[in-house]
Amino acid sequence: MLTIDKVLKLGKITSTQTVAKEIAPIFPKESILITAATQTQGKGQYERTWSSNPGGLYFTLLLRPKKMANLSDLSHQTGKALARTLDIDYGLKTQIKLPNDVLALHGKTYKKIAGILIESQSTNKNLNLLLVGVGINVNNKLPEDLEATSIKQIKKSAQNIDALLENFLKNFAEEYLLWQNSI
Repeated sequence: MLTIDKVLKLGKITSTQTVAKEIAPIFPKESILITAATQTQGKGQYERTWSSNPGGLYFTLLLRPKKMANLSDLSHQTGKALARTLDIDYGLKTQIKLPNDVLALHGKTYKKIAGILIESQSTNKNLNLLLVGVGINVNNKLPEDLEATSIKQIKKSAQNIDALLENFLKNFAEEYLLWQNSI
């Protein structure tokens, strides 16, 4: 079961992952969804930057799982939930590029449409919190030097970001439960 206790919708911030780490001690038991309209320091794997222009969907789920399983498995299951959302709701052909990217067919080429960043914090082998960060190119303009695409570029029309988030969360809840039960 995935329960979100608080939702924080923010404007321009450094990154949802950074905000999640900062507020975690203030809300020691809550699971929180943090979204941002833009990020000035969006993060990818290995400290890479994530282009976070207005019109994309950028969020972190701050979760407090009862049990800990393999984080790479959770990254893959998050990718599956995201790919399923894009396939079913938008008719996109997607592929998961392990460990943390979702690609979508744009023309004759698969291009990056979303990225996932999973981080955890623990003490004495006890998991304190889990951060599931996701960036999805929805209606945002992308830098020309990126091998990336957006839903708007593929579908040729602007998309509802809130509906995308809601549908992803439903699919993610199923995958999260599977991950929790895999222990």
